[in-house]
Amino acid sequence: MNLKTTKSKQTFNIVMNPYRRKGAKRNRRKQSNRAESAITEILNHEPMLHGNIDNIGRNQIIGFWRRHEHLAQKTRMAYWYALSHFFDGMGKNTPPKPKLII
Repeated sequence: MNLKTTKSKQTFNIVMNPYRRKGAKRNRRKQSNRAESAITEILNHEPMLHGNIDNIGRNQIIGFWRRHEHLAQKTRMAYWYALSHFFDGMGKNTPPKPKLII
């Protein structure tokens, strides 16, 4: 895991573990890895968060979408599904969806 602090790593595992335990294991693991890579990228790019996962919000997600406009729409939606499961586990509102590429 590339999350900056041990507390961030523990928080991520606590939030995503119930999601990973049930259902299609391979898909759940893949979505968990996507959420982890997105959160790691956000924490690395946003120094004002100080490595705290709890501070990730709407503006950081929108910045993530802007930095990843080069990805295919299907890949961006896969990241959104993974992030929405993470936000659901954190008890936050669903993250903003990426803009459609026309």
